Amino acid sequence: MGHISQLIKPQELTYFTRTILNELENGKGCLGNFLPSKFENDTSVSFTAKLPGNSDVAPFVAWDAEATVGRSRGTRKSIVELPKIARKLPVSEYDRLIARNAPDSEMASAIEETAAELALEIWRAMELLRGRVLVTGKAEIPELGVMDDFGRNPAHTASVANLWTDPSVSRIDDIERFLDVYHNTNKANAGTLLMSKRVWNLLARGNEFANQLQNGVQRPATPYDVQQLLSAYEFPAVQVYDQPLLDGLLAIPDNVLLVLPDPVAEHNFAGTKLGNTVWGKTLAASQGDYKLPFNELPGIVAKTIEATQEPYTAEVEASASGLPILANPNLSMAITVA
Repeated sequence: MGHISQLIKPQELTYFTRTILNELENGKGCLGNFLPSKFENDTSVSFTAKLPGNSDVAPFVAWDAEATVGRSRGTRKSIVELPKIARKLPVSEYDRLIARNAPDSEMASAIEETAAELALEIWRAMELLRGRVLVTGKAEIPELGVMDDFGRNPAHTASVANLWTDPSVSRIDDIERFLDVYHNTNKANAGTLLMSKRVWNLLARGNEFANQLQNGVQRPATPYDVQQLLSAYEFPAVQVYDQPLLDGLLAIPDNVLLVLPDPVAEHNFAGTKLGNTVWGKTLAASQGDYKLPFNELPGIVAKTIEATQEPYTAEVEASASGLPILANPNLSMAITVA
């Protein structure tokens, strides 16, 4: 068996790790459908957002008259640094493989298994941050002591007057009221009500969803009953999001209802006005041992590191940089319901 660091070259391991990350991003229940990935060959990103407001109605004019000059909506330009995410893990069962002089194929499989775990850990970090951004309107990273406030209207981070733990509280009235706030701010309708399974259950337990049977007894609403009533009010589509990240850790708290635009394909970064998950380049990606083309520098990178003296160890190191960006933060709304 040769040097472990040469079994899978950094470029090859980087491509493998990116494939794993891409599969996670395209998986069911990823917030990348609302903040799709965009790759920038930089360590910071600038974006311009339109400020809330109305455009005018164009007037009719005489044939020999000049066009009148209208007023455009204001914009806000921001520049944010893309924070780094980095992690090392020991190669799985490295000591045992070395002790029995395992073939290169087994060692390569162990390296890939470790790289896949690193891709999962980095994806979890970004998914958690996406959830935090959608719930609060801010990208807060406690580990770095930094926070980017995207300037969401305070009315878009709210609570119901009476919690939905009480079945007598009208869920319909609450949803209508907040959808009106969303529409008044954006002059556009929301596309999705994103909620946890717990919020969905609390929604369905509302008395207004129960069915009255002939003997006067109420039957709890079925999911079909709930969807039918919501559709009758022309509410946005409901999407249940319960992506467990680690030991019950949730990206979206299970007592919060999110009001969002329609979801898009994960890499359709131009398909939504809400914002993007921007992946930048790391300093490591520019190092010669990765041999990445210029246009492939952004995104996760990975390589194997081997100790050349006792104690002989081997690790896989992966790093990335990125941040979920709310270009138009008022296209999101978070409502605490329990």
